[in-house]
Amino acid sequence: MRRLLWMLVVPLVAVAAGCDSTDEGTKAPPVAVTADLHLPADGSKLAEGELHTVTVTIENKSNRAVLLLDLSTDRDLDHPVSWQRPRYGAISASPDGMVYTYNPGAQQATSAAFNTGLLWPGEKTTQDLVIRPFGAAAKLRVNLVSMSDKLLAAHVYFPETTAAGVGDKPTYRRLTEVQLRDLRAAEGAPKTEETAAAPASTQAPETPTAASASAEVPDASAAAATTPEAPPPPPSEVAAAPVPAPAVTEAASVPAPVREVLFPGRDQFEAETTAITVPLDLQPITPTLEEAAKTAGVDPLTADHTYWVQRRAWVLSTPEGTVGVSAAGKAELPAMDLAAFDRLDATGGNAVEFKLPEADFADLVALKDGDGMYHIGKFASVGGDDLMKVLDRARERGLRVGVTYYFFDDWYLEVFPAAPAAAPAAAPSAPPPAAQT
Repeated sequence: MRRLLWMLVVPLVAVAAGCDSTDEGTKAPPVAVTADLHLPADGSKLAEGELHTVTVTIENKSNRAVLLLDLSTDRDLDHPVSWQRPRYGAISASPDGMVYTYNPGAQQATSAAFNTGLLWPGEKTTQDLVIRPFGAAAKLRVNLVSMSDKLLAAHVYFPETTAAGVGDKPTYRRLTEVQLRDLRAAEGAPKTEETAAAPASTQAPETPTAASASAEVPDASAAAATTPEAPPPPPSEVAAAPVPAPAVTEAASVPAPVREVLFPGRDQFEAETTAITVPLDLQPITPTLEEAAKTAGVDPLTADHTYWVQRRAWVLSTPEGTVGVSAAGKAELPAMDLAAFDRLDATGGNAVEFKLPEADFADLVALKDGDGMYHIGKFASVGGDDLMKVLDRARERGLRVGVTYYFFDDWYLEVFPAAPAAAPAAAPSAPPPAAQT
């Protein structure tokens, strides 16, 4: 797997909840994402279809806080980076909705409520992303929510550092806007637009009311149904004239520490996915995708496909099944999830764990019992020449190969029985004889 660093500065305008206008009526500046690219020192081109690790630097140049959600490409098979994730355990809210308690001992997974992507203004973070570029351009997508202090106070829960938040069941609490400003000051973050314009009398977290929610939350009725009620803002805040936000001084961003907050209301916000197009000068594969698709008899623009680096072959889904096309020609493959080929390549040619039906593979590879928790059934570590033997046996017997995930990101390949064929339609019955008259 080759490693590269992208060098490109591209403005990313986040059309997220409340991002197009601030609470004071002034337009929020765009959020910028910077990506740095360094081509290999020897001047060689990046190999099309091979795995590469891309390092992306995301920088918050606006005067609002940003919650990063995920970073991915336009290919569903690439492995996205996610800042909004579940954890093992359970979370529960207090009756007033002000505090969440996390119980790590619960035997389940929480909702995707934990977020480690909070960036104050002037902060940046660096992430690695595994991609497999195809064609003349690759696209990066960054999902994020730009949040005013009012929205932060209403929807984001911060870990408590008091005795109540320490121990076996940590707690997360909503902060007031004053407390948020104190937190930023303690962490050395720059002032936001709300810091300069918000009145000092704001002491309690404000939930957007029905009148203001439409400008901050896409679905105002959903927000009202899931957010605890709060008193309306003082008349002085409602009637105040818009106050121009001070310009944010351009300065070098500082790396953000890893902060974990709770953002259980993520579905209330429509964070628009913004595509950043970065042209890459790639070393094309032989045969090209178009040539491989022609050999397989499918349209390269519509057929599902990937590239299997270990075998130097395009893998395409056709109406007749899955085929591989390389410089040596065309070969039939078992019915196989395309993501499974990416997993095979990610191992770098090492052995892969397979769950196999005993009746079909006991004579081919050594099987062993699973651990009884995440692995139930018969398993084998398959590598080298045995890999193609297993895949050939699956094809011969009409079996399907897929990826099974467990415990969040762990996985193994599993050979499933073929889907049962549809029963033939029953022949229409003969009409009843005509009645005798």
